[in-house]
Amino acid sequence: MNDAAAPAPADKRWRALLIGLTVVIAATRFFALSHSLWDWDETLFCLALDHYDVSDHRPHPPGFPLFILIGKILRFLVHDNFRALRTENLLFAIFGFPSFYAMARGFGFTRRVAVWSAVLFCFLPNVWYYGGTAFSDLPTLILIVGATAALMHGRSDRRLYFAGSFLYGVAMTFRPQSLIAGWPWLVASWDRWRQRKSDVVIASVLTSVVVIGAYSGAMLLTGTGRYWFSVNAHRHWVMTVDTYHNTTRPPSISLFYPFVIDPYQAGRISLWLGIAAAIGILFAVWRRERAAGHAVLTFGPSLVFALFMLGPQGSSRLSLSYMPLLPLLAVYGVVSIGELIAKRARIAGQVAVWVVMLLIIGRLIQWTLPSLREVRRHDSPPVEAMRWARRNVPPGDTIYVNFGLDPQTRYLLGGRNVKVIDNDRGLIQVPQSGHNWYLCDCETGVRDAQRFIRPRKMLFALFQRRYFEASIQRVIDFANFEEGWYEGENSGGDSWRWMGRHSRTLLPPMPGKADLVLRFEVPLDAEAPPDVEVRFNGVEIDHARADKRIWERTYVVDSRADRANELAIDVDHAVRPPSDSRELGLSLRSWTWKAHR
Repeated sequence: MNDAAAPAPADKRWRALLIGLTVVIAATRFFALSHSLWDWDETLFCLALDHYDVSDHRPHPPGFPLFILIGKILRFLVHDNFRALRTENLLFAIFGFPSFYAMARGFGFTRRVAVWSAVLFCFLPNVWYYGGTAFSDLPTLILIVGATAALMHGRSDRRLYFAGSFLYGVAMTFRPQSLIAGWPWLVASWDRWRQRKSDVVIASVLTSVVVIGAYSGAMLLTGTGRYWFSVNAHRHWVMTVDTYHNTTRPPSISLFYPFVIDPYQAGRISLWLGIAAAIGILFAVWRRERAAGHAVLTFGPSLVFALFMLGPQGSSRLSLSYMPLLPLLAVYGVVSIGELIAKRARIAGQVAVWVVMLLIIGRLIQWTLPSLREVRRHDSPPVEAMRWARRNVPPGDTIYVNFGLDPQTRYLLGGRNVKVIDNDRGLIQVPQSGHNWYLCDCETGVRDAQRFIRPRKMLFALFQRRYFEASIQRVIDFANFEEGWYEGENSGGDSWRWMGRHSRTLLPPMPGKADLVLRFEVPLDAEAPPDVEVRFNGVEIDHARADKRIWERTYVVDSRADRANELAIDVDHAVRPPSDSRELGLSLRSWTWKAHR
């Protein structure tokens, strides 16, 4: 397949096909435009458009200077920070197909492999989805793909070599990890060095000026001392939490499947692609295919970097840096098998390639569209919760916010009386005035709480696996679930929390008498009704048999005003369902904690 080491002139029909695919695929990028921001990093980027300060994580270190600069320029045309960054992502995503095709041809793949792999790349779920967000990952990837295309063609064209060097430098200002995708620059520079040494010197200076100039600007805007302090602190945090240095991190070998084969948990279709890529590797080794070698040496280092240096969560986004390797090798494997079939039956071989590729791409589209429909039509739960707070929480009230929503709060609740707390336990000491609220990226069973839930389904794996729930409630209704409780669960707008045989809950201080209402679901199908004992601040207030599936109790209790109140619940037996490793005693569906009137 080395017949395509240098691209041959395309005939009119082939040009028309490429132009048509470019236009059609560009139009599909609009389906991925998210209705609102969602994640922590997106919000930091949005904050940076208002005021750039890396020491304040606007955005987080090392600052992504040119990504933010382009967003600031677009901000003059798009009057919203998130939409300006989303537009930036969209513009890069539109160039995904032509740049990928040019890269594949530059590596030396045939036109058929190049066009099919470019189409497949554009419809990979994570590539498609992140092109409509405010993250920097997809623009960085397209820059690397474009730089690689220009550099590989620039081996014989000095103008393309300079263009590729410039794009390579820009990619490093979007994400510094782009440095490790430098194989094409080395290959092109070696060839240019043999032809004209001054070209390599000029290109080196050009790339250095772009990178040093951009980060120097970030440093000056932040302040040199504060910039380096924040960079070093962030690097220390990443090295101790995300990388293999963290002793609680899963072994890197165990991350191979979720990071490389199925980063977005598409199941069988990802396995098919993985098998096709493995076949492509075997053919490449057998044929000593240089094109595949260039692809592996370009994106393989990013794959190794991800396995050892990145956190195990969010594999869908973190895998983008090496995602081009999968479609290139998979399509090469499919086309190679088709060529073997074509030696005996030419038409059958060509049809086989078309059928397999259309089935794979069609299945990916079918898998991804429901997730795109959700993010395109609806705000994310944190945004919904904060917009509800702006409309309904009186301006003089205090909103306590879980640290996980800190940047979203700074961006969306500016001007309000907001206090960020590290964890829920801090709420136990908050005054119960009725003018304090709690906003968190979590589910709650409080009846009067406002809940905002995004369906998980496929989107849970495609995104960061967080921020799918948000809720806001008065602090007076807050409960801190201690030992004996499992994590909260939800489905279809309902929420619940299971306990085992014993549970302990802390309720906020409240002067005088208080009303405590508990509503449980009892697992009656598997066992006899359990006997339930309820104690409040060490005093037994109830001992009864829970003989109804929905079991509700109302208590008037003497509450402590100077410290948290303790609620303890015990059941005499629990069930262990066949498909669940937990012991399940009672399922708390809702509760109310308020002053008695």
